[in-house]
Amino acid sequence: MSRIFINYRRQDSEGYVGRLYDHLIQHFKPDDVFMDMDSIEPGADFVQVLEDAVTACDVLLAVIGPRWSTITDDAGQRRLDQWNDFVRIEIATALKHNKLVIPVLVGQAPMPAPKDLPEDISLLARRNAIDLNQRHFARDVEKLINAIHRVDLAEKGLIKPQDDETLHEKSEAIKALRVQLVGATDSPLYAYRIENGYFPVLGEGHPDANILF
Repeated sequence: MSRIFINYRRQDSEGYVGRLYDHLIQHFKPDDVFMDMDSIEPGADFVQVLEDAVTACDVLLAVIGPRWSTITDDAGQRRLDQWNDFVRIEIATALKHNKLVIPVLVGQAPMPAPKDLPEDISLLARRNAIDLNQRHFARDVEKLINAIHRVDLAEKGLIKPQDDETLHEKSEAIKALRVQLVGATDSPLYAYRIENGYFPVLGEGHPDANILF
């Protein structure tokens, strides 16, 4: 089961994150979904604590609202540009360790451009995002959950890497089988099929699939 880290800014998307969390724990164990860091002990290296927490996860959901990249501190400095910004540290760590990072756009927020991001998280702009729309929130979250489940299948070896030669061989074998079945004149069902206009159905899907329904 994937461990999921939800990265967000309270001032930007807290309401959406609470709703997202409620949906996620219906499909994953609550202990596997991290929405907020526990209190960091005095004297602890908070950067190391954040990095350790993200490294222990499989998926980081970067929730991006309308003010995500523009929120400033009391001095008027953009939070995202500061070295000690929790959001930036967490995303940078996930990208560094090649975690699955999924930008989750809420409140009709646009995906930030590379030029609007600090260098250490600029690759976030290249990650395909999912938009959680208020009108069909549950449906959009379902897409997100399916993407996370695919991580589990890949890690367990249930999704095999595509091999062009294998795909070609299996596709050709399926085509040959279809020709053989359509032309099976010796079959006791042949006359019945022709009379009723029936044809063999071999199904659809990936020729190198692991699961067949």
